[in-house]
Amino acid sequence: MFRTPPYLEKIENVQLYLDTPLTFPGNGQTQTKSNHKFTSKDRDIFYDWYNAYFRVDFKFEAKANGTNIDADTESVQINGSFSLIKNLKLKSAGKILYEADNIHKGIFIKNLLDFSDDFSRNVAKNQFWYLDSDATTVTDANATNLGMQARAILSHGGQIVQTIIPLNRYSFFEIDFESDLQDDPEMIYQNDGTAQGIVVRKFELWAPQLHFTDKGLSLVNENFVKPTEWKYLKENLHISSSRRDVNGMWLITPGGKNRKHVFVFLQQTLKQDSYTQNPYIFDTFDIDGDDSASLDTCRLKYGSNFYPEIDYDHDFKIRILNDLINFRYRKNDCNSSVQLQLANFEKLYPIIYVDLRNVKESVTGDPKKLECHYRLNEAANAQDYMIFALVLNEQECVLKQIGNELVAV
Repeated sequence: MFRTPPYLEKIENVQLYLDTPLTFPGNGQTQTKSNHKFTSKDRDIFYDWYNAYFRVDFKFEAKANGTNIDADTESVQINGSFSLIKNLKLKSAGKILYEADNIHKGIFIKNLLDFSDDFSRNVAKNQFWYLDSDATTVTDANATNLGMQARAILSHGGQIVQTIIPLNRYSFFEIDFESDLQDDPEMIYQNDGTAQGIVVRKFELWAPQLHFTDKGLSLVNENFVKPTEWKYLKENLHISSSRRDVNGMWLITPGGKNRKHVFVFLQQTLKQDSYTQNPYIFDTFDIDGDDSASLDTCRLKYGSNFYPEIDYDHDFKIRILNDLINFRYRKNDCNSSVQLQLANFEKLYPIIYVDLRNVKESVTGDPKKLECHYRLNEAANAQDYMIFALVLNEQECVLKQIGNELVAV
């Protein structure tokens, strides 16, 4: 309502600068990618944070001397612009409102489910979103992985890749942003043995600044600048230790409440922090890479109850896919295409989704254990694997008025 003409004089996109400028690596060095901070301290200015975004320019180059990566090299950046952000922390008046570690995989899963197929083929390209088409990880002219090939074309030969990261893909945002950029092994696939790196050349925060009319200021003061509270979903990625057991239980969290969504997938241990592996291709139904080792059954225990009541079964994958698609209530939506079909779900993105929105929390709000109960086939005991659980839990933010200011408590 407050964005409509009677209340709004104009919208002006403005740039917020890093508190400390980026530094660039010398020969043989790696760029420092931690402790990047944006701060907005003027409380008299209104920003439309929902439509704000990070602008990131990066260059793919050889680590030894900063030379360009040739177009015929078998190296490329993995996934889209969201893989550039590893950790994100948001604060208001010194209070942490949102904090997420390893957020890149969580946002990747949300993008798989939120983006329509049409959106991913068009608008999402501004976010360097070129979905992998198969598990083949080569980037030469004969590559069958069309997503990886497209990313190679855009980033090879010394080209600067310009991309944006919309803040509305994250669950919550406010005025002080602290972020760590991703380490190179989580962003680069390469099999030619040459040390390479992603060098971020620009990292900017752009936000629409709202200039209200007198009527608009009255509306804002009456409806927004007052004590308030709201709820949002916070993403937390939990990672098991490396294991080989074929029948077990993994304690995801010893205690917690208001869990609403849980996504679970398995991945070979060797895919962690490796230049020669793609960490955005999952291994739930093919743990060893030759289709002999796989997850047989899986379900969660939250408190004293199991979800779903009947285990998810390897032999009924379409049930798992249908429930996963319905995360955004799209199973019966005939007007919106999806990116996941049975073929790429089975081979590339086998994610198990458990919906906990209808779970009744105790009156006293006592925390509950969250466990993953699973069984693998016998062939899996020859392959080291890890279990990942992306948990979305409901959080509440409360703003109280102290004098003429609103303060998060």
